[in-house]
Amino acid sequence: MDLSGFETVSHTSLSSETADALREAIMEGALEPGQRIVESAVAEHFGVSRAPVREAIMELEKQGLVRIVPRKGAFVAEWTQQDLWEIYTLRQALEGLAARLAADVITPEQEQKLQDIVDQIKSLVGRDRESTIALDLQFHAELCAIAGHIRLQEILTSNHLQTEVYIRNTSRLVEFESEGFSEGHQAILDAVCSGDPDKAERAMRAHIGPDDLGSWRER
Repeated sequence: MDLSGFETVSHTSLSSETADALREAIMEGALEPGQRIVESAVAEHFGVSRAPVREAIMELEKQGLVRIVPRKGAFVAEWTQQDLWEIYTLRQALEGLAARLAADVITPEQEQKLQDIVDQIKSLVGRDRESTIALDLQFHAELCAIAGHIRLQEILTSNHLQTEVYIRNTSRLVEFESEGFSEGHQAILDAVCSGDPDKAERAMRAHIGPDDLGSWRER
């Protein structure tokens, strides 16, 4: 388990800071899918007791990034085809709803803010993958905030984390280098700004779901 590239955490909000550090390690691949997270090793590396490490692991389990196996320990989550089908169909449904709600209430100021994000994605796609990923997450978070549905936002926060881990560890990362990626965001924004909820939902679902999404389901 290699955490050498990650700084130690301070003694304030220890469990939260430890969770942030472990989450970053998972995102960047320092902790790989299926790898065991050894409490004692993490505690020693970050200079904390095992209690905040245990709390951090429980938080990451709630977010779907870690799986705790009784009498065996905690492991970085591995994604099966069923997991991916559940993650993406749920995201389609929830973000489709967010787009519907946003289409009814979006203001000119909010529209311009989203357009600025889309323009940045267009300028960076294929040139700066990390910034493109960050802007993609910002676009979807802003749109969900516009929808004004707090519980929807809370559920999507976990879903987005799981989606990001999957993307960063698979070939889907190449999507962030294609022109179609930025065009998809523009299509969503145009549909939301049209004030047509049905059109907004269709655009969002088309952007999120791959053509073969149904084939991902385990039968």
